[in-house]
Amino acid sequence: MIFRYTDDLPEPAETLARAVAKPRGLGEWAYSNTNYVALGLLIEAVTGRPYGDVVRERVLEPVGLTRTRMPGDEVDLPEPHLHAYLEIDGKLEDLARMNASQAWAAGQLVSTAADLNRFYAAVLGGELLGGDELAAMLTGVPNGDGTAYGLGIGRETLPETGVLLAELLPRY
Repeated sequence: MIFRYTDDLPEPAETLARAVAKPRGLGEWAYSNTNYVALGLLIEAVTGRPYGDVVRERVLEPVGLTRTRMPGDEVDLPEPHLHAYLEIDGKLEDLARMNASQAWAAGQLVSTAADLNRFYAAVLGGELLGGDELAAMLTGVPNGDGTAYGLGIGRETLPETGVLLAELLPRY
């Protein structure tokens, strides 16, 4: 069997060090998960506490996201959850089984649709951010394809309507 690279991923600080050692395009913008790794490390440096503990105490608990968690090295999601299968070498493999810790601050959270709705309602309703922070989050950088990406919120014009998706989110 060939070695699985996901079994030997670098720690967040090493991930960031590798990323900043690479050449960057000046004046260019692109989405990068490395930004979230940097944010997680910044949270730990400022608070002196683990990123996951801070997110749990400052976001998940106050907003009531009871079905959202950071599974660490657990590969099985809590039931109930959807399953997706892919046939590999004649055997169906459950794609829901994965170690999400490799993403760390860039995507280690797992949640439910109800908790995700509650999170966006809290963000867009001003429970988690001040007005200036929310305005910055909703100000998207054009991607050149009709979409734009802000600080965690994507904007896309709905086909044949001219309505921006980000304008619809607060109504839900």
